[in-house]
Amino acid sequence: MKPYAYAILFVLLLAFSAEAADYYVATTGNDSNPGTLAEPFRTVVKGHSVLEPGDTLYIRGGNYNETCGCNMRSGTSWNAPITISRYQNENVVFLESNIFQFLGTSYVIWDGITVDQALDTAIWIGRNSHNVKFLNITITNGQSFGFQWNRVTPADAPDVSPHHITIQNCTISNMGLAGPTNAIYIKGNDNIVDGCNISNVPGSGIQAYDSGNAVNLNRNNIFRNNRIDDMPAGMPGWSQALTDSNWAHGIVFNTGPNTQVYNNVITRIHSGANHTGTGTGILVMSGNSGSMVYNNTVGDIADSGPGIGIQSADSTVQIKNNLLFSNTAHFSLFQSSATFATNLCDSAETGCAVVGDPLFVNAAGGNYALQASSPAINAGTASIADGVTRAFNGAGVDIGAFETFGAASAEVGLVANDIIVITITDNVAQPVLPASGITGFTTTCGTISSAARSGNTEIRLQLSGAATPPCTYSYSTGTGNVTNSALIGNSHNQRLNAITTVAVTDNTAASGPTLAYVTGRFYLLQGATDTAWTALAAAATGVTLPPGAKVNWRFKIANTGDAVNVNPRVYVSYDGGAYAALGVTFTNAVKMLGNNTQLGTVMTDGSSITQDQLASTHGNVACTYNRSAVSTPTLALTTNSESECAVAIEFDTTAVAAKVYNFKVYTDSGTEIGGPMAVTIGNYQAFR
Repeated sequence: MKPYAYAILFVLLLAFSAEAADYYVATTGNDSNPGTLAEPFRTVVKGHSVLEPGDTLYIRGGNYNETCGCNMRSGTSWNAPITISRYQNENVVFLESNIFQFLGTSYVIWDGITVDQALDTAIWIGRNSHNVKFLNITITNGQSFGFQWNRVTPADAPDVSPHHITIQNCTISNMGLAGPTNAIYIKGNDNIVDGCNISNVPGSGIQAYDSGNAVNLNRNNIFRNNRIDDMPAGMPGWSQALTDSNWAHGIVFNTGPNTQVYNNVITRIHSGANHTGTGTGILVMSGNSGSMVYNNTVGDIADSGPGIGIQSADSTVQIKNNLLFSNTAHFSLFQSSATFATNLCDSAETGCAVVGDPLFVNAAGGNYALQASSPAINAGTASIADGVTRAFNGAGVDIGAFETFGAASAEVGLVANDIIVITITDNVAQPVLPASGITGFTTTCGTISSAARSGNTEIRLQLSGAATPPCTYSYSTGTGNVTNSALIGNSHNQRLNAITTVAVTDNTAASGPTLAYVTGRFYLLQGATDTAWTALAAAATGVTLPPGAKVNWRFKIANTGDAVNVNPRVYVSYDGGAYAALGVTFTNAVKMLGNNTQLGTVMTDGSSITQDQLASTHGNVACTYNRSAVSTPTLALTTNSESECAVAIEFDTTAVAAKVYNFKVYTDSGTEIGGPMAVTIGNYQAFR
């Protein structure tokens, strides 16, 4: 092998032998320590200095007042990022500074950090940074911006601006203590702000804006599921006087084609000090071709400011499914030729297709979900733009930020004192399930003694009391407390959003199968050649049949225990005697009826039972559930399943009047499943 080949092999071996490492920082640590959980570093700066792609730095709870001015290290891909995270939800606070700058930084995750009392911009993101995720960040009590993108000069090309930056589930409040500012100020492309709570910031909640000469600088940004509330035009203690030029916006963007703004709740945006300047809930400025503003709830915009202002003259801008309320002006169109559809306003105005009281659950308490009778429910459009469709529940899309869940139900069979697992699958955002004390669920069977989550996609209901199937389990949005975090940040007073399925299964830790006879009915064959069946009484007693009658007995077998394979058999008691298996020859003038072309029937579940199945399946008991073929003699019942079954029975013409036959269902091993169904031999007038 040539020498350079050995060198290449050595380098490859080194690369593949490297493993991602975890390091730890604590206020009780020492920078001479190895940075383990037992012996942590003291400073974040030291911990950062040892990180390589794929490594994670866990920070223990406490205040860290450090300065560095150093650049944040980069990962190499999302398979090998650098992560800085709080340790197990402990409260980690960076005082006065975020310690690092982001300049050309990529593939980095920050999770669970609080920046408090920042003396300047809390988190500054410089040119050519990309693929950075800020998760669960809190920024408060700062002098200036929360997050700020900076591309250095207006002449920079768009591709050197920060791009593919994600901010998710952030909280930003009490910023701009030194003057007007923005919670999040973006100058770049392909960025996402999702699920943030923003309040008390004198300026804009989210601003994607550039006044330089770059073209399409803020393109393809997404602002969704944010809660922006109480944005003042000024703050107490400002050194400069408040003027009419002071304004506030919820979300504002310009030169940003293909921007999407949806599922945001924006309220209480204030205007200038002398009430001649204006603020807006959402402001769409020039250069925004192809942008979409849809399914937002916007209200209480102060003074003359509109709920949504549109300056763009491009007809490709879509303004759809927005809910506007308590605004002096809902829309300020300026020179707009944007496309409007199915917006709801509480007063008539151009751009408002639906007019009426939106009927919020509790607007005074900040709950802008919809009551069941709201005119916004099912009144929107699913078609937002080419390739963009709004998901929905029920008959149609709801207008506003909240897609109502309604009172969804699901059924299982016989249950009592069981644990029911409800699995929630959503198609927009992840619901948040309270750890305990979940409310809003009811059942038609017994009572629900407790409800708690298992993970974040399961709700487990503890049942008590007897159950009479079928059992229905319902969730009411009017009383329920399950929340959607992405829609409303960390608030817990909103409805479930865009839930597509609710599957209910029994999670009982049963020991063996629990089989039960559920319900039964006799059907009389009227005549030797007539295929019509007449339903007889459903009661367990009181059925009277003449000698020579032929009947189908249809019944259900339910299993609430472990899965089981069973061969059901019919037993009969004659004139008060012991129960014995019903055979295919007459005994005491009764038998199971075999091959007869009139015996085929359609079951109540819509499936068909043929005469051949009645004659050969399960010893002349035919069942519809989980039957792969007629020749398969075993009925397979999973937990919380049931099957409809049928058996054909014939009474001999020699049957004695006034004699009583009681029928029950057993397993082939002789264990009783249930019954009985009683038949008395007599003069049945309907028989021809």
